Amino acid sequence: MSDLLIGTTGGEFRMSSNGFIITPTNVSAKRQSNYGCSAITPVLVGQAVMGVGHKNRVLRAYKWDYSGDAYRGSNVSHYAGHLFNGRKIVDIAHQYEPESILWVVMSDGALLSMTYMDEEQVLGWSRNDTDGRFEACVTNIAADGSDEIWFIVAREVKGKTVRYIERMKNVMYDGEDIRNAWYLDSALEYRGTPTEVLRGLAHLEGKTVSCFADGAVHADLKVMNGAVTLTEKVSRAVVGLPFTAELETMDLEPIQGGMIGQANKRPVAASILFYCTRECFYGSKERPMEMKFRDERPGESFAAKTIRKTEMIPAPAGGESARVWLMSRNPVPFGILSMAVEMEVGEMAPRPGRAKNA
Repeated sequence: MSDLLIGTTGGEFRMSSNGFIITPTNVSAKRQSNYGCSAITPVLVGQAVMGVGHKNRVLRAYKWDYSGDAYRGSNVSHYAGHLFNGRKIVDIAHQYEPESILWVVMSDGALLSMTYMDEEQVLGWSRNDTDGRFEACVTNIAADGSDEIWFIVAREVKGKTVRYIERMKNVMYDGEDIRNAWYLDSALEYRGTPTEVLRGLAHLEGKTVSCFADGAVHADLKVMNGAVTLTEKVSRAVVGLPFTAELETMDLEPIQGGMIGQANKRPVAASILFYCTRECFYGSKERPMEMKFRDERPGESFAAKTIRKTEMIPAPAGGESARVWLMSRNPVPFGILSMAVEMEVGEMAPRPGRAKNA
C-alpha cells in the first residue's frame, strides 16, 4: 500500500501530489467511490483495506483496480447477509497469525469472524456467541510473534453487569497432549499438585461452568465462593463457560447436469475428513446422532490426527433438507477439513401456487 486513502461519509479519495511530498500547492485528491465510510478505523488485510460503511452496516474490501485505475470497494459482508441484517458493526480488528481472521463486533453483542485469504480466494464467515456481549476488540503482538486478539466482554455475574478484558487463545489444541485442549470461554487453567478444589473463579461466581481436567470432560459445576469441587483429584484443568460449536452447510446442489433447482434434494450420506476430533453429532438439532471417536489418554497425542468417517444421514423430521448439520457440545477438539456428500434427488417440487400434477 503506497497511497494515502481518505474515507469520508460522502466517499473515498486517493490523495497524491505532483512531487515526492504533499504540499498545499501540489496536492491532488481524486474520488475513488461514493460509498462513504464510518468512523471505525479501517484495517489493512494483505493488499486490501477493510472499511466499514458510513451507516455501520456493511464491510467493504478496497483494492486497486488496474482496469479502472482506481480503488474499488467490494461488499464482503453480503456473503453472509443474514449475520448483518438488523445489526450494526461496532468494532473490527485483524489477526494475521496464526490464521488470517478479521474479527467484527456487532451491536447485538455477537462476534463475527471472517477468514480472509485473498491470494487463495478464500472467504468465509462464522458467528461466535458467548454467555455475555462482546463490546470491543483489538490485536496485540504476542511474545512468539503471533497476533493476540483481545476483547471487552460484558457478562452478568451475581445480578450485575461486569466487564472483563479477555484474550482469545490462538491455538485451542496442538494435536499433541490432549490435556492442552482449551475450548471454554472466560476460562482459567490450573496446573499443580492433585486437588479436588479449584479456586480463583470469583469472576464467574454463581455461573454454571464446564471443566476439562487431565484430558477428560467432567460434569458441569456451579461456582460457589470462587471455587468448584470435583469428584476426583486432578493435576491439570481448564474451567470456564461452555459453548456449542455448530456447522451447518448452505443448501447443497448435486454435481450433475440438468435442471434440478426445483427438485427435492436431501443428503443421504456424508464422508467427512476430521482433524484431531474427539466428538461430533450429526443429523439435526432435534435428533442428534453421535459419531464414535477414539479417546486419547493424558500425555499422548492423537494416533491419527486426520481421520475420515462416512455416516448415513437420517431424513429430517420436518421434511426434505439439502443441508448437513454437525455439532460438538463438550469442551473437546472438533475440527473439519473437508466433506463429500451423497445426495438423493427426487421429482421436481411444485412451484408456489401451482398443483403438483397440473
